[in-house]
Amino acid sequence: MYILQVEVEDRVGLLHDVTQELWASELTVHRAHISTSPADTAVDLFYVTDERNELPAESRVAEISRNVQRTAVRQFGESGTSIAASITNFNEMPYKS
Repeated sequence: MYILQVEVEDRVGLLHDVTQELWASELTVHRAHISTSPADTAVDLFYVTDERNELPAESRVAEISRNVQRTAVRQFGESGTSIAASITNFNEMPYKS
């Protein structure tokens, strides 16, 4: 299982758009922690498995990150919006709850 973390300025429909992209990328979401900071930044964690069984290959991580980033900034365009999308192997984390 892997953790995909997405941090971006929140907007209406963001969660829908990101989860649609995860589905299109052939990821299965097993669990999610969705939150918005007081500064209106979405900080979302998705616990996923890869239906292609290609994670943690760098090319697959880059593909997923690129697609999620493109989807998350769709409404704002590229300028003025920062987004972070990263994937971590859950089994390699020092602490699991």
